[in-house]
Amino acid sequence: MNQEKTSPQVQSLQQNISNKIFQSSRNELSVSMRFLDYAMSKLHFMPDFGVESIQTNGKMVSFHPEFLINQYKTSRALCNRTQLHILLHCIFRHPFNCVHKRPEVWNLASDIAIEYILDSMETKSIDYNKALPKKQSIYNMFADLKYKNAQSIYYHLIENPTLLADIINDADLFKLDEHKIWHRINKSQGDEEKKTDVANEDDNLSDEEDETQQLLEPEDKEMQYEFKDDEDGEDLPQQEPDKEMIEDFLSQAEREELEKEWEEISEKMELEIESFSQEIGEDTRELMQNIELANRKKYDYRQFLRKFASLQEENILNPEEFDYIYYTFGLSMYKKMPLIEPLEYRESEKIREFVVAIDTSGSCSNGLIQKFLEYTYSILSSTDVFSSKVNIHIIQCDADIKKDDKVTNAEEMEQLLEEFSAFGNGGTDFRPVFRYVDELIANQEFHNLRGLIYFTDGYGVFPEMPASKYDTAFVFVSEEGKNIATPPWAIKIILSQEEILSFK
Repeated sequence: MNQEKTSPQVQSLQQNISNKIFQSSRNELSVSMRFLDYAMSKLHFMPDFGVESIQTNGKMVSFHPEFLINQYKTSRALCNRTQLHILLHCIFRHPFNCVHKRPEVWNLASDIAIEYILDSMETKSIDYNKALPKKQSIYNMFADLKYKNAQSIYYHLIENPTLLADIINDADLFKLDEHKIWHRINKSQGDEEKKTDVANEDDNLSDEEDETQQLLEPEDKEMQYEFKDDEDGEDLPQQEPDKEMIEDFLSQAEREELEKEWEEISEKMELEIESFSQEIGEDTRELMQNIELANRKKYDYRQFLRKFASLQEENILNPEEFDYIYYTFGLSMYKKMPLIEPLEYRESEKIREFVVAIDTSGSCSNGLIQKFLEYTYSILSSTDVFSSKVNIHIIQCDADIKKDDKVTNAEEMEQLLEEFSAFGNGGTDFRPVFRYVDELIANQEFHNLRGLIYFTDGYGVFPEMPASKYDTAFVFVSEEGKNIATPPWAIKIILSQEEILSFK
């Protein structure tokens, strides 16, 4: 698709035709799946002869008119499917979740997740199943995954390099749009950095032209395009859109705002699917399951850890409080002149005694366990709840106690993280840890134990009786933790591998 070989008149005609195709696809999708109407209205579209095919940054869909026309010639259902494919990327926030991920693997995982949903929908408007048997054979490779969303597929591919090598050559079976723009947007840290990048890419732009580009918003640029029927036979003048403006001029604040907006759109779409559930039957079961998973409220792990802090006195100057004895003495001795003496201690909530039980059975990898410990320690040490002197036990276990590392200060914790190695590879039984901790309490190893966190991603045997002296939380690293019935006396937390492994 070479723009230089196409005359302005032909380009203008292609713009008008591609616009009608785009609108027609939207109308057909809205009729066949009414719950899509609101979400589709949030994506603006713009023809761009500078892009290779079609792409979105979460705010704008930019497409090469000739690409859309050729796609329509192939199949009208393919055009519809492409639009829905792009829309679902936004619904699941794929453009915003690629930070710290390998681009080629994340792109593949996102496309497989979307196509798996679309191939499960028996909807005529998107019925374009080219190479379906080959795609189905690839879907079967992820049969062990409880949830076939992009995150689960991504980490499964990362952990299985051989599988990735087998599948990545067939990436085009699932690819309907370009994703390069996602990674450029997420690499940017602010407006100034992005402006510098654009200036380096195009040294021919004058300062005045560059400033004009920076000031223009996508909505303003879109207003330059008036698509009308060519009733009088005259071609409309063609103006090439500013590719850099579309791709790179999203500040960090704008990106976060867009992600939040799509989260709200996704929640609204979830409600609308439920409203139409009797009409659409089982067609959208996979879609609904993935939307529920994407919209699951994430726990604030930082706030959660604070629950295990206890009140204690610290020998530190407290400027916020003063000694009332000196205050009243000053008033009585000097009339209207109180004596203000700051307290030399203060009460604060600190974590001093704590247990982290680590499931080292075959279900938890060594790297994931170490990342979890680093993640937990970074949260504690970056807040004011981590005491200078602590009594923390890191207990490794599977169906029995394998190792117990005692940590008394920050230096010992950092050394443990550097030298950490997991022991054990058997089944999972939660009861030995609780018996062991009870023994430690009986032997006065703990004096005021507030909490125990049990990190696991598998099933195990729970104690029948609650731990009465301290709170207990089971932290599941697998989405299957949603289906595990924990005892009513325990807290259940679900952390994603993405949240843990993306920690730097």
